[in-house]
Amino acid sequence: MELEVDGVTVRLHPHRILEYDFGSVGAFDADRARVLLSTAEQAVREEGHTGTFRILVRFGSLSSLTRDARLEFANGDVNRRMAECSAIVATTPVAEALGSMFTGLNKPKRPVRVFSDAGEAVEWLRSFG
Repeated sequence: MELEVDGVTVRLHPHRILEYDFGSVGAFDADRARVLLSTAEQAVREEGHTGTFRILVRFGSLSSLTRDARLEFANGDVNRRMAECSAIVATTPVAEALGSMFTGLNKPKRPVRVFSDAGEAVEWLRSFG
C-alpha cells in the first residue's frame, strides 16, 4: 500500500512497518497531522490490516512541527490505536532537533528512538514483536 496525504508519502512495508515520509514538506501543524494519521489508518484498515504497527518516520527536509502536531503524533487518538513503537529518521540538523523535541518534550507512551540511518531504524523496528 502506498498513498500520498498532503505531501507526505505513506507506505505499508512487510513486518507491519508503516512509513511516513515527509520528503520536502516544510512545516506541519496539528490539523495536517490529524488528517495524515486518520487517512493512513483508514487506508490500512480498508486493506484488512488490524492491530498496531511499527512506525517509521522520515523527516526529510521538514523544517517545523508545531507543539500540537507533536502531541498528536506522540499520543493522539489515532497513534494510540496504531503505533506499537516508532523510529524517527533524522538526517539534517533541523530534523535531529525536531526528533529530540519529540522524544524529550512530548513523552510518547510507546518506545521511540531517533536514528540517523534508516537501515538501523528498520532493524530496531523489526526487533519488536
